[in-house]
Amino acid sequence: MKKRRAFTLIELAIVLIIVGLLVGGGFKTMQIVSKRAKVTETKQTLAAAKEAVVGFAQTHGYLPNSSEFSSLVKQNSDSWGKPLLYTADSALMNDDICYYRSTQLVIGGDENVSDVAFVIVSGGENYNMQTARDTNEVKIYKPGKPNIDDNQSAQGDSVSRQEPYDDLAEWVTLQQLRIATGCKNAQMGIIPLSLPKAYENHEYNASVSFEGGVPYADGSDSDTEDDVEWCWEGSLPAGITVSCDGTLDASSGCLQGDGTKNGAANWNQCTSATLEGRVGASLQTVFKSRFYAHDGNDNIAKKEYSIVVEPDFPEIANTELPRATEGGSYDATIAATGGDGNYSFSLTSGTLPDSLSFSDDTISGTLDADTAGNYPLTFEVVDGTGRSAKRTLVLTVDSNETSGGGGGGGGSGGGGGGWPWP
Repeated sequence: MKKRRAFTLIELAIVLIIVGLLVGGGFKTMQIVSKRAKVTETKQTLAAAKEAVVGFAQTHGYLPNSSEFSSLVKQNSDSWGKPLLYTADSALMNDDICYYRSTQLVIGGDENVSDVAFVIVSGGENYNMQTARDTNEVKIYKPGKPNIDDNQSAQGDSVSRQEPYDDLAEWVTLQQLRIATGCKNAQMGIIPLSLPKAYENHEYNASVSFEGGVPYADGSDSDTEDDVEWCWEGSLPAGITVSCDGTLDASSGCLQGDGTKNGAANWNQCTSATLEGRVGASLQTVFKSRFYAHDGNDNIAKKEYSIVVEPDFPEIANTELPRATEGGSYDATIAATGGDGNYSFSLTSGTLPDSLSFSDDTISGTLDADTAGNYPLTFEVVDGTGRSAKRTLVLTVDSNETSGGGGGGGGSGGGGGGWPWP
């Protein structure tokens, strides 16, 4: 029987080295797999937290604050047990998201993102939250960038720990949030949809206001409501002015070529722009104007209006003429209403009795005998704008004769009552 040979010390050493390498390699592989699993799990946690915040905004119209975030998110710490960092634009936590077109929050560092709504960050494997918000900037770097530690606060460490950057982050821009929450309208709008008609020579009063947006605090106008800035272009009927904490004259261009506010135009701050005054006479019947509103978030709304002016035609006020009597004096005045009040009258058809005349606005004279009858007369009034109106009136002239009544019989005189015969 062949005798079994034992391992030499050298062989045993080689075996131990091989086993050590295998064990060490396996452990390192396990570390890599475990890290990847935790990174994947944390990314899922961040995504879930982001969706929870978006869902809150869809329900409430604004973003949660820090305490609401903590109770809102089911998993508010990463896979290494570190609490998630949540920071949002402060305005969006207090007002309707749909009113805003920009935010103060931005992402810097190796990223460059403006108008950010909120950011959620995990400190990563090194347990060092290297990301912080500096005023309105959150700096986020490429993975592995050396010597990073922007967060030396209660959310991080009180001392500097410069390490390769390994934080994980999710963020949502305002535009993404507006789409997700279903903001369909503009951030700000101008109301009403249309302005009332105007009538010549009558008083006019209307106002243009705003809805939505991010108004300024109340200015120096007479009310206590929030304000925006107003500017307008175009034309208005004569006599109508626009007031907004004082008279607001029309501008030739309220906006610059790129659609932003033209600071050289006439802008006044108030709650509503008021159109008022007495409408003057004009042959133009439609006046077009465009109003602009500018708010504290640089939103600009515009609205085009057309004011229809109903012409004020003159009208002869008389509906009948006084009756006349043969042999009697006569005086009657033709009057008018409407128009601009500068009237001239004429007799355009019909004939007056020979003894009467018509001058300016008056029929006058003493009627002759044998003029009894009806005289149809058509008068015309023309005002200072050239507008005119006609009306036919009938002058009735009564006879001056009076017939006797039937008397009783008797005597050869037989005459009844009435005037005696000579």
